[in-house]
Amino acid sequence: MQLVSKLALNLLWIAAAAFILAASAASAQTYPPGVVAVTAHTDDTTPDPGSTVDVSGTVTDADGNPVANTTVTFTITSNPGSASFENGQQTMTEATNSDGIAVVALNTGDEPGSIVVRVDANGVVSQVT
Repeated sequence: MQLVSKLALNLLWIAAAAFILAASAASAQTYPPGVVAVTAHTDDTTPDPGSTVDVSGTVTDADGNPVANTTVTFTITSNPGSASFENGQQTMTEATNSDGIAVVALNTGDEPGSIVVRVDANGVVSQVT
């Protein structure tokens, strides 16, 4: 009888531990939060040649919350002339702030025409023209 009680007690402990583990897994949060959406934006979609405009990328998670401290890569994919970012290159990276926004300055160059910028965060991509 004593062996049966010890066995029953051990089974009870195993069941309780399994329940606790299952409950913990169900409520676990992923950190850092995953990137679900990237929105590319500029306030000036028709800048004059030779001007500088800000290009931003807003990164959000599955619940629409901003994702801070995420590296965003900005790449000029189409360019009629000598457009470049503030670093003089065709690609630039910037980390998102607490609002999930990364901003870089784009020098439009001296040729008129459309400039397309690709904005990428963890493989999630958007673009702005």
